[in-house]
Amino acid sequence: MGNKVTAIIVAAGSGKRMNSDTKKQFMELNGKPLLYYSIKAFEESEADETVLVVPEEDIEYVKSDIVTAYGFRKVKAVTPGGLTRTKSVEHGLLLALDAGHVLIHDGARPLISPYLINKVIEEVQKNRAVLVAVPAKETIYSTEDGMVSASLRRDRLCIAQTPQAFDTALIKEAYNLAEKSAVKGPATDDVTFVYNYLGVKAKVVEGDYKNIKVTTPEDLEVAKALLTEYESN
Repeated sequence: MGNKVTAIIVAAGSGKRMNSDTKKQFMELNGKPLLYYSIKAFEESEADETVLVVPEEDIEYVKSDIVTAYGFRKVKAVTPGGLTRTKSVEHGLLLALDAGHVLIHDGARPLISPYLINKVIEEVQKNRAVLVAVPAKETIYSTEDGMVSASLRRDRLCIAQTPQAFDTALIKEAYNLAEKSAVKGPATDDVTFVYNYLGVKAKVVEGDYKNIKVTTPEDLEVAKALLTEYESN
C-alpha cells in the first residue's frame, strides 16, 4: 500500500436522543445538513478520498442532495452502514482498498477543521495509530452503585475525539481479530480495537474543544453558535 489517505466518515446512526423524525446527520445546521460540514472539511484537507457510511435507505439522498448538490469531488463511495458502529466502520474499511492510511471520523462532529485533519495525517505517517483528544478540564470521578469510588487524576485524563487515524493494515487486522474473538467487549472507538487486540498504543494529537459531537438537541444549538462565530471571523 502507498501513501494514499482514505477518510471514512461514519454517519449511519439513527440519532434517537435528538427526539426528531430527522436523523441527526441530516438535521439542518445553519442552512445545510449537519453531515455536509464534515465532508467539506475533508474535501479541503490533504486526504485523498472520502468514503461515506450512511443508513442504506438514505444513500440516494446523500448522493444527490449532498455530494452532487455541493460538488464534493473527493467522495469515492457512499456505502450502507451496519447495525452497530463497529459494523459500519467495517463496511467503510472494505472500500479502503489501496490506502496506506485511513482516518475514521464521526459524521456527528461537524466542526472538525481541515487544519486538525492535516495534523492527524502528518502524525499517522510517523505513527501507526493516532488519537485526537483534548485534556479534561473538570474533575472526574469513577462511581459504583451511585456512590463515588475514586477521584481520577485529571492530568492523566483526556477526552477522545475523531478523526482517529491508522495504518490501514493495522486497523483491518484489529477488526479481523475482533470479529473472530469470542469476547465481545465494549469498544466505542477504533483506538480501543487496536490496543485491545494488537497492543498498539496510539500517539495523542491535541484536538479542539470546538470539535464537539452532536448527540442531543442542546449540542445542536451549541454547534450552531460555534459555526456562526467561525463563519463571522
